Amino acid sequence: MILCHSGGGEGNHILQFLHRGCFFIRIQPEVCYATLLHPHIPSTIKKTISLNHPKKTYPRMVEAAKYEVRKYIKRERKRELPKGVDFWDFDCRFGDTEQEAEPVHLSEINKRIDEVASRERESFYVEVLRKEGVRMKREKKEEEQG
Repeated sequence: MILCHSGGGEGNHILQFLHRGCFFIRIQPEVCYATLLHPHIPSTIKKTISLNHPKKTYPRMVEAAKYEVRKYIKRERKRELPKGVDFWDFDCRFGDTEQEAEPVHLSEINKRIDEVASRERESFYVEVLRKEGVRMKREKKEEEQG
């Protein structure tokens, strides 16, 4: 993140941010602080992904779909955790259409995409929702010696 400061007239300060290729300008009168904004990053992915393209091969489109889902998950895991949260967890649904989508575990999404590819379907629906995860402590079992 690059922060450039240039003073403006009459007590105005212009703050410019360059963060991950996005450029933001924030003008604050008499106060020199800023908030980092993320306007283009969704908090969920609900998408029907098409595997048809006139200029790309079917296997390439399948790999592009897998990459898109992995990219979203990676980006969401990088987000700052609120207090009391240990990790980001995900609720996932997968199906041929939105109506047929059923809950699946995050680790099963690539397997499901491969199944869709083996059936040579033209599209599929995937939904990944970020949620807060808290680790549960395991209770220590007392070993009885006798």
